[in-house]
Amino acid sequence: MSELVYIGSLTDKVSISESGLSVVSELSYDQWSTLMQTLYRMDTAFQFALGDALNYGENRYGERYAQAMEVTGHSYQSLANYAWVAKAVPQERRVTGLSWTHHRIVARL
Repeated sequence: MSELVYIGSLTDKVSISESGLSVVSELSYDQWSTLMQTLYRMDTAFQFALGDALNYGENRYGERYAQAMEVTGHSYQSLANYAWVAKAVPQERRVTGLSWTHHRIVARL
C-alpha cells in the first residue's frame, strides 16, 4: 500500500512553486535528506497521478490526450505511457519505494 507523499514538517522551511524550490529557513542535514527523499518520491507520485487523472478523464468524459497535452505541455507518448502504467498497475499493487520506471517494467507482465 502506498504512503502519502508530502513535505510534512518542512512546510515552514521550504516553499515549492511552479518555478522551483526555495529554502525559507535553514535546514539541518537530516531535514535536507528528508526533503531529497520526498522530492524523489514525488517524481514517481507525479507520473502515477497524471496517469490516474488521464484514465479518469477517459472513463468520465471520453477525453484524454488532446486536452492533457495542451494543459500539461507533455507529449502524447509521455501521457500515453503514464496512463498505460497507471492502468496496468492499480494503486493497490503499487509498491512504495519503487520508482515509476520499476512499475513500468512489471506492467508488461
